[in-house]
Amino acid sequence: MPLTAPGAILEVVAIAPSPPWLMIGLSLLSQLMVAGIAIVLSGRIFRATVLLYGVRPSLGRILAALSGRA
Repeated sequence: MPLTAPGAILEVVAIAPSPPWLMIGLSLLSQLMVAGIAIVLSGRIFRATVLLYGVRPSLGRILAALSGRA
């Protein structure tokens, strides 16, 4: 899970005599990827809600905004 990667990697670094650099790199890479995806998806939702100002958001409209159809 990318959300638990920082905590898990801290435990590995604290316990292991020599930290596995590949695991540390993959942890950082997964965090960057999840942050990028979250920024893109929140931008799509923001753009859709700005365009639909005054309209009550529904689950269908939010899902359409996430998929890029709104």
